[in-house]
Amino acid sequence: MVACWSSKSVFFTRSCGTDCAILNASVIEWLPVFDQTRGEPMRTQRPAELLRLLLILCFSFALSFLMPPLALRASTGVVVATLVLFSFLLGFFVNRALERKQLISRGVSLELLHLRRIYHLCENISDRKLSALVFSHLAKYHHAVGRSFLSHAQTAECFRNVSHQIYAFKPKTRRDEILFSDLLQTVRDLALARKQIEEALANRLSVYSWMVMLTNAGFGVTLLLVNRFEMQYSPLGGAFLISSMLLSVDLLVRTDRISKIEVHAFEDTYRHNVPHQ
Repeated sequence: MVACWSSKSVFFTRSCGTDCAILNASVIEWLPVFDQTRGEPMRTQRPAELLRLLLILCFSFALSFLMPPLALRASTGVVVATLVLFSFLLGFFVNRALERKQLISRGVSLELLHLRRIYHLCENISDRKLSALVFSHLAKYHHAVGRSFLSHAQTAECFRNVSHQIYAFKPKTRRDEILFSDLLQTVRDLALARKQIEEALANRLSVYSWMVMLTNAGFGVTLLLVNRFEMQYSPLGGAFLISSMLLSVDLLVRTDRISKIEVHAFEDTYRHNVPHQ
């Protein structure tokens, strides 16, 4: 992070951009994360992650070793086909979830950029009263999103207050006309970035997608339990495969949602995007 000093206050920007900040937040959930506003370590999810991992492993090994043999005919050939189909579905859905997170991160980067641009353009217009009103509404908008990023769609009224003040501006000089034209284009781009964020936040995997994924996972686990005493398999091998499938489903669950650390990183960028008034 790089500290940037303003005559009015101190604010922070990340030297590698918002994309890097959010990527780091999502990748290092097992590592200590520090609160940028206070310089103190934040609570991490490490204990919960370890507990989830241990519970899945214990459940998988208990199923494989303690569950009595099922009185069903073995079908080892179907196991391979089911696992291959499961792998393809898992890869498709995980990739889709990752693309959704990238869209959110890119949208946030663009929105923050446009908000800063509006702030700096308004610093240079001749109407100081209008500038003060825009700064006030910008501060309220940043505060609203920084308080609850997942409620981004509910900040539309704060955004309209900013845009309406800009639309009400009446340029008096040639310089003001140029700045006003740039402000109008920036507001338009800001609205598009907001739309991208809101659509990406709402575009989680559908219920039917989860039904298909969980059904295939259930079929795979059942087939592994049926065939775990065959010569090609063993209870230990079955436990390993069942653990892998359940952990993969858990990975998809975690990829499809935005973790608290990621939400905090997004909110922090809004809280320190422009100088406080």
